Amino acid sequence: QVATNADILSEKLLDDLLEDTAQELWSMDQHESLQAEALPVADTHSLESMLQRMEEIEMHREAVRRRVAQIVYSDSQLWAQEDKMELQMASTAKNPKSPHPVQITKLIRHTEPETEILFEKPFDSTDTDENKEAEEKLQTGNDTLQPLALNSLQKAYSVSLSVPSDVLQSILDYNSRYKQHLKLISHEVVGSFDPWQIA
Repeated sequence: QVATNADILSEKLLDDLLEDTAQELWSMDQHESLQAEALPVADTHSLESMLQRMEEIEMHREAVRRRVAQIVYSDSQLWAQEDKMELQMASTAKNPKSPHPVQITKLIRHTEPETEILFEKPFDSTDTDENKEAEEKLQTGNDTLQPLALNSLQKAYSVSLSVPSDVLQSILDYNSRYKQHLKLISHEVVGSFDPWQIA
């Protein structure tokens, strides 16, 4: 009898095991089928939520655009002037004006009256004999020092200086070289060439 009881017990355990295993398999199959059905629904839900979020973002951007368009600046006249200036600059940039002609004119130099210098032998009151000899030499033209004639209008500006003849010659040479230099650098007519007729 114990053996029969053991067989019955083992059969019962096997039946329970088989039933539990079948139940587990059925629940696993059911879960898989439910998951397969739920995935498209979840996908459509996520797509719908994404589309809805994009619409919300678009609405927010449009609201920001409307707010910026409705901003009223405190100094509207200044903004209007700047807009006008920009329009004028754009129109001038499109239609460039012809350049102004270049005019070459001769400068009028303001020259002060030249003061002529009288070169004479110094007068020494202690030596009257030498003074008389100097006057005689000046009259004969043999002296090494030469007097320069004064213009009557420039007598008020003249200053008398006494220099040796080599210094006087050096001054005169320098003056002639300076005048020659001025002729070279000036824009005066040279032969048939007139620089002022070019312009």
